[in-house]
Parts: sequence; C-alpha cells; structure tokens
Amino acid sequence: MVQVKRIDVWSLSRLLGVVQGAFGFVTGVFFTLTYLIDPEFLQSSVGGIGSFFGVWSFIVLPVINAALGLLTGAMLAWVYNAYVRFLGAGIQVDVDVEQALKLNGGL
Repeated sequence: MVQVKRIDVWSLSRLLGVVQGAFGFVTGVFFTLTYLIDPEFLQSSVGGIGSFFGVWSFIVLPVINAALGLLTGAMLAWVYNAYVRFLGAGIQVDVDVEQALKLNGGL
C-alpha cells in the first residue's frame, strides 16, 4: 500500500475543469437541440432569456462548467492537502509497481 501525501492543485483543477467542461458541452447541446425542436419549451421554463439561452447554451455552459470545475478542483486539492498535513494520514492506494514499469517501458 502506498499513501497519497499530496495532490497537485493545478493537476486536479485541470482534470476537473476538462471533465466539467465536457459535461457542460453535452448539456448545452441538449438545451440547444431542445430549443431548436420546441422554442416555446424554454420560453415557458426560463422566461424572457429562453431564446438566448437556447441558442448559446452549447457555448456558455461548457465555459461556466469548466471554470467551476477549475475552482472546485483547486478547493478539493487544497482541503485534501490541509487534511493530510494536519492529521498525517492520506488515502491508501494499492499500486502494482512491476506492472506500471512494464507499461512504461521499464523506467
């Protein structure tokens, strides 16, 4: 067993930013298609901004979600690092070093 002592803040932020941005894109495409199929659906749901939201959601939602993912990743890494520093106990991970070396060409 190996213990994770620290998580790189930028690494986790980037990962969550990309994942959240992808989810935002899928959601945005869904909203845009919904608007193109039935424009009155979003008008009744979100009021006067329905047409703007319907057309631009495939651009706006990924940007907003990616930004929130970056922020969330940074906060999670910071909290985890503070927790490990304070208590001295991190996540236990079972790593097969021999298999990892085979996959990476025998570093």
